[in-house]
Amino acid sequence: MRQYFGIAGADDATAIQGKVAGRIVALSGDTGRFVEPILALLRALPADHPFHALPVKERRQQVAESLFWLGRRVAADRPLVLVMEDMQ
Repeated sequence: MRQYFGIAGADDATAIQGKVAGRIVALSGDTGRFVEPILALLRALPADHPFHALPVKERRQQVAESLFWLGRRVAADRPLVLVMEDMQ
């Protein structure tokens, strides 16, 4: 995900937020629906963000929906190979 969004090791949370939001908008996505779960995966949401207060089941569902949307959207434009590691 870091590679897809162009996130460098030195990027802070603000830079990551901008890169993710920009890419989601470029893919014609709903930033309010997809950005927060992806940022949570990348640990780029502030600790006091309301997303963290959601029940675990709902957070997982939103993350899964966002990842599936992202995969479908990217695959619509070009071939896509996904490698998932440590899926628990």
